[in-house]
Amino acid sequence: MKKIVKNILTASAIITSTTLIATEGHAANAQQTIPFNTLNLSSIIKPNSTSSFIHTPPESAGPLQDLTISTAFNSSSVSNVVLNYHTELDNEWKQLEMVQVNNKYEAVLTPDLRQGQNITYYMTATVNGDQEYSDEFTVYENQPEYKPEKVPSLLITEVMARTTKIGDTEAYEYIEVYNNSTSTINLKDYNIQYRYPSKGAKGDLIWPVQQKEDLNLEPGKAMVFWITNDDNRQLSIQDFNAHYQTALEEGKQVVRIEGSGLTNGSYRGVAIATNTRTDISTAFYNQDEKNLDVGLNQAIVYAYPIDGKKECVLFHRKRQQVHQV
Repeated sequence: MKKIVKNILTASAIITSTTLIATEGHAANAQQTIPFNTLNLSSIIKPNSTSSFIHTPPESAGPLQDLTISTAFNSSSVSNVVLNYHTELDNEWKQLEMVQVNNKYEAVLTPDLRQGQNITYYMTATVNGDQEYSDEFTVYENQPEYKPEKVPSLLITEVMARTTKIGDTEAYEYIEVYNNSTSTINLKDYNIQYRYPSKGAKGDLIWPVQQKEDLNLEPGKAMVFWITNDDNRQLSIQDFNAHYQTALEEGKQVVRIEGSGLTNGSYRGVAIATNTRTDISTAFYNQDEKNLDVGLNQAIVYAYPIDGKKECVLFHRKRQQVHQV
């Protein structure tokens, strides 16, 4: 079941079994109310907290920044320190091992680990041979102000850079673009550009749309740009839909672009740009080549840019494709 993010800056419109479902980010309705799941805590019984933990709750720097939770102990005999947490979007507690750093234990909640507004947590540890529990705390995330006039009209919301192969070719790579404006946009006036960050925009490869007719994208809708070439051009939209368990229509929700493919193991970027090579928005991945964003058949999801920038913010990496049921 697709879980819809209520408050984070994503404008993702991930592939589902019937259509493209867009989440918040549409300029016409920035305060859109989106349903979310609520954790039922009634079945969770936790023993009374103990006093071995020396902990001060952190302050959030915002939902797109890492949140570090740390604790010290009044004992030197400590092991198995675990952070237990959830947000209002989760239906179960999640666990994350806390790692010793000098005299404290830390866990880093990256943005992709906490898709919610309120983070509730407690910690457990083995202290002097006994299992102990901390008090329960809640951190409230401050959401950046949404300013539609400063958000690009077209957003890159997903990049699928590594997929199942047909022969030696990763056959189902795509880039997803979302219409964040209040008007229909004809995508025949735009291209996808593949970027080597060290070369900048002047070194971009142009990946043109293969459909020459009008390609109208309505407000609040997304278009999947399927990357094709000599090695996978023989595949049909039926093959694409079978791979992703979707029912998308070519020329309406999916369009082919001519490109060599997305690199898996290096720092790269993509842009949606005008035919005159003016960037509308950009997205980058694998900036840390020792900790890659790319996973097999897992989309990289982006949030909309803030502070008037064009670069979409990497929000969720190695995200398994999920489907509406």
